[in-house]
Amino acid sequence: RRTCSKVVFDTLHEVAGIEGTGLEASTLRGDRSFVLEAVQLCGIALRDVEDTFGDDRGVAQAAVRQNGIALTWASAALRNDKELVLEAVRQHGMALKAAAKRLQNDPEVVHSAVTENGNALQFASAEIQADRELVKVALRQGKRKALYFAAPECRADRELAMEAVRLNGNSLEFVAEELKNDREIVLEAIRQNRKCLRHAAADVRFDSAVSPENPIALHGSQAPIFNVMNNTIEDQTLKVIACSMSGTEHRFELPADATLGDFGSRVAEVAGRKVVFLVFHGNVVASPFDVQRRVVDLL
Repeated sequence: RRTCSKVVFDTLHEVAGIEGTGLEASTLRGDRSFVLEAVQLCGIALRDVEDTFGDDRGVAQAAVRQNGIALTWASAALRNDKELVLEAVRQHGMALKAAAKRLQNDPEVVHSAVTENGNALQFASAEIQADRELVKVALRQGKRKALYFAAPECRADRELAMEAVRLNGNSLEFVAEELKNDREIVLEAIRQNRKCLRHAAADVRFDSAVSPENPIALHGSQAPIFNVMNNTIEDQTLKVIACSMSGTEHRFELPADATLGDFGSRVAEVAGRKVVFLVFHGNVVASPFDVQRRVVDLL
């Protein structure tokens, strides 16, 4: 199996028309023009050229522009060059691993890296891993393990944990243990991926309201809002009107003993969404943990 670098060198060797001329590939690996063309096609080729090119800024820059990971084979001096490192991590966030220690502690460099790949947070300094704002940026990439690489205090931060599981339910595995007993966090996580329920605390796993089928939105969710209006009961049938924010009225007929969960599912179906906000008289917003309550008791 040939590497990208080997393919590039073999191809350029052939294109150069030097077969049978006595010029060896090893000679070409010391030819700057040839090397520059090679790394522009495959940045990783920087690994296979003469060591002196690792200290050649023009060659190294061309290499990291094609593949940020090529920073690995740049000289120590260039791995300490902020401008070059920024180019590398913007192309491939994980190139942060090869950056000099001082740049792994540079907020601008780390911001660029985790914007490209949230898991690059693992290569940031301990100080940066405790920076809430940079951790937030890393989480927005939706990488499952991004939260794992954050400082313990960030993993125990409820707001960060909620943001993490909303983007990737599997992040529940890496929140602080005490938050695995938080019903709201677990509910949001399993709405993303029901299989991650196994990471929740035992008490929460057996809570019937903590279900991906729960149609009532949590505070902070992006979901349509419906105001619950007039209701009557006729012949054991509950008739309810739910009005969307656009002013459209939707009429529902339910069994007299219908639960909030039953009603929410019907409204969500009409809205074409998995979850909705239901606002009752007095601007009382329904809680997803009241799904077993009867609708008539909420009206």
